[in-house]
Amino acid sequence: MKLATTEACAVLSASIQGTLPAELALSIDTRTLQTGQTYLALVGERFDGHAFLTAAHHAGAAAAIVSNPTALPPELPGIVVADTHNALLSLAALSRRHFCGAVIALTGSAGKTTTKAFLAHILEAAQIGPIAATPLNENNEIGVSKVLLGLTCEAAAVIEMGARQPDDIAPLVSIARPHIAILTNVGDAHVGIFGSRAELARTKWQIFANGGQPILSLADAVSRERYTSLSQAPLFCGLASDPPIADVATLRLAGHTLQWHPRNTPSQEAVLTDLPPGEHNQRNLLSACSAALLLGIPLTTVARAASSVSLPNGRYERISAPGGITIIHDAYNASPSGSVASLQAFAQEAGRRIVLFGGMAELGEEAVAAHRRVGAALAPVHAAKILLSGELAHEVAEGARAAGVLAETIVQTPDNATSIATLQAFVQPGDIILIKGSRRYALEEIVHALRPAQAGVPARQAA
Repeated sequence: MKLATTEACAVLSASIQGTLPAELALSIDTRTLQTGQTYLALVGERFDGHAFLTAAHHAGAAAAIVSNPTALPPELPGIVVADTHNALLSLAALSRRHFCGAVIALTGSAGKTTTKAFLAHILEAAQIGPIAATPLNENNEIGVSKVLLGLTCEAAAVIEMGARQPDDIAPLVSIARPHIAILTNVGDAHVGIFGSRAELARTKWQIFANGGQPILSLADAVSRERYTSLSQAPLFCGLASDPPIADVATLRLAGHTLQWHPRNTPSQEAVLTDLPPGEHNQRNLLSACSAALLLGIPLTTVARAASSVSLPNGRYERISAPGGITIIHDAYNASPSGSVASLQAFAQEAGRRIVLFGGMAELGEEAVAAHRRVGAALAPVHAAKILLSGELAHEVAEGARAAGVLAETIVQTPDNATSIATLQAFVQPGDIILIKGSRRYALEEIVHALRPAQAGVPARQAA
């Protein structure tokens, strides 16, 4: 979105050097900057955008927003502010004020990116108009600001919000001002950084600070405990087996049937022809369907669109490899609850099952217990072989053995190269391999080794 320069400078309380364009279209990266855009020089712990002002000028920047005016090239007009990071947030908030479409924000310990992808697909399939969505997992202040600044005439914007430390969600909500706010769950991801589950829950609950219509999960204990504190009644979604909550709107999934129970209006049902694998992904789909319903999309339209969703890359992604081998690439990230959910889904897969688990990160004092919990969840998979790597592989092995997994089934590997060699020596045609773990361990290296580029493209993700 182009912003009127006079309005932008007023919001920023900026001083001006040189002659500015009448409108500002922002860029924070000289590599993608287009002629006529205004370059904003962000400053971080390990970088200083002022070092690229000359490059921005040569790339065709019409102006620059800076906190160090002495770094401006002589011929490049400047907007001088006290802090360029705060300037980015202020301009993003200004862009949001001019946006007339619906804004849906979502956060949670797990499932954010998948829910975002599902919702964007449903809205696009419903043909309500153009849809904007957070690219990849750019869910911090910079990523959210980029989405808001890029808005034009879209019917809706789906904005993912992540938290890496306490109170990270509040500033994102303050600039995005969502109409609908989704909390997928409050789990155990990054609990080591937050220090406690209570602090993690408090930060995640900030998604509702602006008063957006809440969407919560029936399976989430924190949501069931805290929903009465909200300023308006939430919509709860979940599976038929989830505990009931009286006097709230609910969307449930019973088998393949969506059961929509709004408050004070008749209930409806619609059938999904296909579902994503695993109950955790089905819960993510229900969160997305709930938001679509709150936007006024008919249930039958929602069900039809939801039947054709695909999982994002690296999230239970089904890949065909040579020799009739199937790889389930689920190593985008790994939390304890998410890892257990993936193992539960994998246990339903047909064929000789092999698991490679690479460990989890950022769990603090809960790390040992969490890895043992995942180890115990390996028992129902009945895998022919279990490869364990990562710093706490021995704790996963201990949990697995305690749950009844035969010791000879378990192999601990020191690195990805050893895991690759072990798999290549053991795998047989028709096997199915789950690769799960934290991004810290770069398990995509194993996926690439098992599926060479010449072997073809990934099979359609299970949906």
